[in-house]
Amino acid sequence: MALLIGRDQTIGPYRILRVIGSGGFGTVYEGLDTRTRTRVAIKVPHHQDRGPEYLMYEPGMLERLHHPNIVRLIEVTQYEGIFFFVMEFVPGRSLSQRLDEERMLPWQEAVRIIEQVAEAIRFAHEHRILHRDLRPANILIREDGVIKVADFGIAKWLKDTNYAHTVIGSPPYMAPEQLEGKATFSSDIYSIGIIFYETVTGQLPFFDVNLKVLRQKILQGRCPTPHQLRPEIPIPISQLIMKAMHRLRSQRFQTADEFLQALRMAVRQATPAPSPSVRLHGMDRMVNPSANGARQLRRICWNCARLLHARTTICPACGESQR
Repeated sequence: MALLIGRDQTIGPYRILRVIGSGGFGTVYEGLDTRTRTRVAIKVPHHQDRGPEYLMYEPGMLERLHHPNIVRLIEVTQYEGIFFFVMEFVPGRSLSQRLDEERMLPWQEAVRIIEQVAEAIRFAHEHRILHRDLRPANILIREDGVIKVADFGIAKWLKDTNYAHTVIGSPPYMAPEQLEGKATFSSDIYSIGIIFYETVTGQLPFFDVNLKVLRQKILQGRCPTPHQLRPEIPIPISQLIMKAMHRLRSQRFQTADEFLQALRMAVRQATPAPSPSVRLHGMDRMVNPSANGARQLRRICWNCARLLHARTTICPACGESQR
């Protein structure tokens, strides 16, 4: 049975100030440590009667993850039969809240956020921990710009296997193999790619209220590139995002370290997008004046954002059909 805790209620030395959020595992409150007068985040599992293995699952993950870009565990305790764990409070907003308010962010700012997320995930993967629920609501932006990855409630410790077989997560951010119960470390990279895409374009690459239709879109993997939606996004950044969220695991970045190296290279290569450009039939066509003043139409691959000849049907770089 779900546990309800009210505002101004005290559990141990902590006074509840407000609800921050609630999920399938539990409710997170902003609290005040009455001993030190500091703010903390308190997570109280909904179901207190499921045994220590269930209750200790997330704090057990956090105990292994001491990293500047991961929310820090402070203590695990009980008070009058209530089990809860205390984490650092992150003053600021989640990426989800920022996108609700601003719709999208400049690509340079998105890079700073995504780089810190990837650093956190690289550290988690080094400890064989797969997050499985990376999404804007679980990315906290501290007031000084430091990023904190939160909510390891459905994370999986891949101690003796390379896959997490349970189909669980937030569908718009789930990799194709995660939808099929074969999530692995590159599945988290895919989720980072989806978040990156949404942050710089203001929309999800794949979405439908019908989960069956959404699943089909994710498995198909076709969507406009970020550069097609916003020509000011440099092509190297657009290419990196599309590779990170490639539907085929073999064509994706395999590790967070590989992703980070490619991200830093893409930033170095980034130049202002070609201009002018117009959208025709869902495809960017670059209008470049030739020496005699004639116009040449070029297309961009929907998958890797490389320039193509007007009659190209298969991208020579990534092999994707353009029909």
